[in-house]
This record gives sequence, structure tokens and C-alpha cells, in this order.
Amino acid sequence: MQPKQGQNTCICDEPYSPDDMSSVMHFCPRPTCRRAYHQKCLAKSQFRDTGSPSTRPLRLLSSSPDSDDTVSLEDLATTSEPPKKKQKRRGRPPKDKASQAHAHVPVEELLGALPPDLVLVAQQPIVRGASFALGGVAGNVGWVVRARRMVYDALDGTPVPEDWEAEIDVERAIVKIGGKTVLPAVVCPQCQGAI
Repeated sequence: MQPKQGQNTCICDEPYSPDDMSSVMHFCPRPTCRRAYHQKCLAKSQFRDTGSPSTRPLRLLSSSPDSDDTVSLEDLATTSEPPKKKQKRRGRPPKDKASQAHAHVPVEELLGALPPDLVLVAQQPIVRGASFALGGVAGNVGWVVRARRMVYDALDGTPVPEDWEAEIDVERAIVKIGGKTVLPAVVCPQCQGAI
């Protein structure tokens, strides 16, 4: 049975087929996009990420599920000290920005203070498709979105929850297709953000 076309289909207008072993779909999480695109369609139509491969993980991390704007990791990283590891989240404490002694700490240093597996998941491309069997029908969208939100909160000063691994299946969130963890670097045709 063929899936029905929907309004949030790829640029080819073909719907997602979770049984197609040759297909990988990249998902843009931004609120006004929220579309998935076939990897082969993005490559064929020249929607390639031309930025440096070494900074691609940061570009992926900057693609927020809660904002159409690119998240400025540097702005979030303006804090008085690196975030603390492994504390339970008990709501976000009110911040008095005017009274904080702001010091710019490099994003890489702040990310290095977070659990490495959490950062790794947050920097994954969001994909789905039968060739990414570990992701199931929905792919890794839920885990990556939760990881990005936790990283944003941590960069903004909220400690990472002690039990963060209960919310994110690290093993299943890491994109591995055919034993490889590197996918073509592509961008969203709509917003041009890394996906």
C-alpha cells in the first residue's frame, strides 16, 4: 500500500515511505518548516551544506525546534561559569541578568563541561527512514529535540538533569546507516538551516 501525499512532503511531492530501504529523510525541526526531505532529493537539487565540516555539528545544534531563528550558542554561553553536571532539574530558577557577572566562555568549553553523549545526540542530524532501522518509523526526532533543549538550557545556566539518559536513548539516537555515522551535509530548502 502506498502512503498518501501530505502537505509536508519532500520537494519531490512524494510522501514518506517507512518501508523504503533506500530512503533516508532529513527533518527540519524549525516551527515554520517541520518538513522531511529525501536525502537523494536534497543532494540532487544542490541543497548542500557548504560550511566547514568541522563546524557542522554546531550548525546542526543551532537548528532549534522552538525558534525559526538560528540559535546563537555564543549568546547562550554568556554566563558566569560552565554548567554543572548531573543535578536534578527542579524547574528553572529566576535569573536576574543585570546582577550576573557575565563573562564570555567559549561554546566549546561549555559543551565540554556537559555529558559528552548528550552533546553528541544534540548535534545529530534528525533523520528517519527504513535504512536507519534503530530510529524506527519516527527516526531520532524526539531524542535529538530533547537533547538540544537540554543543551540550550545548560548553556543558559540550568544544570543538566541527573536522569537525562532516561529521556534520551543515546544508542538509538546516533545516526548509523550501513555502519557509517557520516551522512551527506545538507540544508533545508525552506530556511537554509543545517539538517
